[in-house]
Amino acid sequence: MKNKIKLYSGLMAGVLLFSVLVYACTKEEVATEPQQPVEALTIENAQKWYNQHFGSAAKTKASSDAGDDDGITLIPQWNEAELSENSAWYTVESPLESSSDIRVLFMQEEVLNHAIDNKAYQQVKQVHRHVVMRNRETGETYAFIMVVMPTLEYMQRVGDALETNKYLSRESDLDGEVVYFNCAGEFVNGWIYEKGKITYGTHVEEFGGNRTKSFVLIEICHNQLALGGVAGDELGVIDDRMICRDYSLWTDDAPTLPEFGLGGGGDISLPALGSGGKWNAPEPKDKEPEERKDCAGKAAQNANNAQSAMEANEKTQKTVENLKEKASNQKVEYGTTIEYINGQYVIKDIVGGEQYSVTIPFNYQTTLYDIHTHPNAYGLTGKYLQDGPSERDIYSLLKDYIKSQAQGGVYKGSIIITSTGTEILICVNDPSLASNPSTRDKFATDSDGLFKDRALNDEYARITQDLISQGFSGSDASIFSMSRLLDKYNSGLKISKKEKGKNSFKETKTTEKSLNEYKPTICP
Repeated sequence: MKNKIKLYSGLMAGVLLFSVLVYACTKEEVATEPQQPVEALTIENAQKWYNQHFGSAAKTKASSDAGDDDGITLIPQWNEAELSENSAWYTVESPLESSSDIRVLFMQEEVLNHAIDNKAYQQVKQVHRHVVMRNRETGETYAFIMVVMPTLEYMQRVGDALETNKYLSRESDLDGEVVYFNCAGEFVNGWIYEKGKITYGTHVEEFGGNRTKSFVLIEICHNQLALGGVAGDELGVIDDRMICRDYSLWTDDAPTLPEFGLGGGGDISLPALGSGGKWNAPEPKDKEPEERKDCAGKAAQNANNAQSAMEANEKTQKTVENLKEKASNQKVEYGTTIEYINGQYVIKDIVGGEQYSVTIPFNYQTTLYDIHTHPNAYGLTGKYLQDGPSERDIYSLLKDYIKSQAQGGVYKGSIIITSTGTEILICVNDPSLASNPSTRDKFATDSDGLFKDRALNDEYARITQDLISQGFSGSDASIFSMSRLLDKYNSGLKISKKEKGKNSFKETKTTEKSLNEYKPTICP
């Protein structure tokens, strides 16, 4: 993001280990439904599927690594289960609760400290669910455990509304961590959200190597009178009834997990959860935008002008190739500008920035295009890799265009090179609209890089989520959702996309088919 401040911090805190037992899984975690057509997943048949493959009876008490008999049984609450679906998946999510006076709490460290300092364990909010999901096309069915741990501020702000964060949908302002375990209790992967966007991910293999140590935390609270031999360091009496103990670990090694979750064993293959960890099923092919039928001559002209500038001479071509390599292999942003001086294209030296920002020297009279990279610092994939134009990219372009026009400059727009090799052109298509200060102000961003207009910010998140739910990649969803906003609010800007290996940009357009349902299209 050109001229963008760093938005988020590094390490994930709170990937969790603990020694508890849930309803027994005694067979595989993955099964394929043979029926054609695929039977829709309902709460009733999700429970039947679960009982068929994992068994319906609780098994014997599990032991922790320390050899203590914990006797904690967590049970899916099918009577409170909720059904959700999108174009690709059905899901049934059931809260997990203890069969005794034992409460299992997943917390970030700041929430833990707040609970201890204020004796406020009863105020801790979390999402702790057993999820069954079925692919609508293949019938493949999966089971796993999902946990949402909010930040302290988000938890206190939204309260019980935290429950609206589900596997297929997240709230646009979610701050916290979402982590997944398979039914054997093995940590698979986790994601940090800041203001509804993923800013960091961690997988099993990332616990090894030279990474900074990761904090692993789980709290188990017991009725004081019912307390049985539980391993861990006692935190003391929280109130008259509850005693809580923590299970924590600072580790440089891959964690070894005690018995946890739904019991059973084996890997699960769940492509929609993201890369890394235990997932091994092939990811479904991303949905492609339809071909546009209304491409005007100006769309081709904008694309050709940008392509000509990028291929103007040998130095320009080599510099662009260098930026592509950096986008693919480096974890910080890089950028440069193409100048137009005395009828000649001149590309400047590449400058480096930080993970999510780069400051590029800009000449408001001679800069024709700025070019910068969007790296993939944490190896995100699928719906999580949303590397299209950022809010700050749009705002910076509009500000720079107005300044360039004031000085008689030639600035045309911004080019983004992503880690996957896709190139994105944001160009000025209507100078009268793009040079209007009210347009700039409409797309203004705050210190966090989000639109100041919260309705606009929510609309961007909603369109992106709709496109992802239709089966588009996160990258395309972020491109086509921004394209929709630029057209709808008369920005004077257009977004074009060039796939890796292709030789020309294609202009994008997103229309609203019906209320909150969108249709991406692209020029042939």
